[in-house]
Amino acid sequence: IAAFALFRDNPDYIIKHLKENPQTSSFYLAENGEPVVTYQSTITRPLASTVKILIAIEYAMQVEENIIQKDSKVSLDELNRFYIKNTDGGAHEAWLDAIKRDGGIENNEVSLHDVAKGMITYSSNANTEYLINLLGIDAINKRKLALGLAQHEDVYPIVSALFIPEFIKKDGMSEKELINALNDMSMEQYRTLAQSLSLKMQTGEIDASETTLKSSPAVQRVWSDRLIGASANDYGKLLALISNDELPSVAAETMRDLMEWPMQLNKDNHKRYEHIGAKGGSTMFVLNDAMYVENLKGDKYEIVLLFDDLNFIERLLLNTNWNSFESKLLSSAEYRDKVRDELN
Repeated sequence: IAAFALFRDNPDYIIKHLKENPQTSSFYLAENGEPVVTYQSTITRPLASTVKILIAIEYAMQVEENIIQKDSKVSLDELNRFYIKNTDGGAHEAWLDAIKRDGGIENNEVSLHDVAKGMITYSSNANTEYLINLLGIDAINKRKLALGLAQHEDVYPIVSALFIPEFIKKDGMSEKELINALNDMSMEQYRTLAQSLSLKMQTGEIDASETTLKSSPAVQRVWSDRLIGASANDYGKLLALISNDELPSVAAETMRDLMEWPMQLNKDNHKRYEHIGAKGGSTMFVLNDAMYVENLKGDKYEIVLLFDDLNFIERLLLNTNWNSFESKLLSSAEYRDKVRDELN
């Protein structure tokens, strides 16, 4: 009975958590171009894998500008240089299994576009790190400025940042001393070191395949807190850009192909929606989702939820009620009004 009471379907739990945790939660909802809810939506919070939307946009724009080619080949050996076992919830391996089933691997190579799809659909961190290096960190950061993302922090390689604790740890250093040393680093120093370590992974100087990272939750918390941050408003703007086809034509088509995996994986979505594009992001302490939707009537919605500083139970309950909350938002004008009134 207690378990049923705790874990029953309860979309209102999302509202409750937002109201009780304004310092660590953000929510942005727009309907047909008009913001409906902007709850703590200008606050910068860790994005985790949600940042991959921005990286995908830079990829799409470089395809548009003929800087890179979708069908160019990428060696799996190059990708695996950035793969650290047991750090992505099995995402990279799940992508590899899927692409093998689909016959997408020839001569140990895959297409660049499949690499990008693996970043978005499966959230492969190895593919993300590869693309960051291919596209160029400076290019990605210039793109965020060009797109007018007011609260978006600079992008840096997030996989290689996992090595930073081991890199700076000295013999005999306690965990507390290590955490203090990490916290004493400026973000500029942290990003620079992450880029340097990423280059070492790319050249093979750091062999990720021989690495087993076993950071404590306290050390993982520092990594999570220092992930690239942005606001819910920023990602609402990015979602609208894609949903409204405001990118140049080739880039717009490329982004829809990357983002609309929910339409490809669940055919039942076609009964209710014209378009759904989504990308989530999570760590032990973070749970995020960014989604655009167009229903069969032509109504468009952008939803961004950013949660930080979560404990195990909060994360579990948010995950349990996430889908029902978003589904109810999309299907009921009365529920949207209720959420707006409670949060605004």
